[in-house]
Amino acid sequence: MRRAIESSDEALAKDPFSFEVFPNPATDQLTIRLQSAEKTAGDIRIYDGMGKLVSTLPTEQLNEDQAKDIKMDTQGLSGGTYYIVIQTGEKKYVKSIVITR
Repeated sequence: MRRAIESSDEALAKDPFSFEVFPNPATDQLTIRLQSAEKTAGDIRIYDGMGKLVSTLPTEQLNEDQAKDIKMDTQGLSGGTYYIVIQTGEKKYVKSIVITR
């Protein structure tokens, strides 16, 4: 029995949704850039290093082949590592960000 093994780069290339967060580290504000090759909606949540939910952003709707920048004020967050979790349908995407004070 033969099974094709897909590299992680190939799997990522097939995923229609991606996001990036910058600057990292951030001080007063960060940008979350959402990109999607197909129509989708994403729920955005920010967790602290202990896994506690610290912020929820409004659901973002993306049309096919659309990118959107979301600015987030980080002045109310203490310095440390945070995790940005975006859920689109049944998939979750996670990136870490450092807030410096």
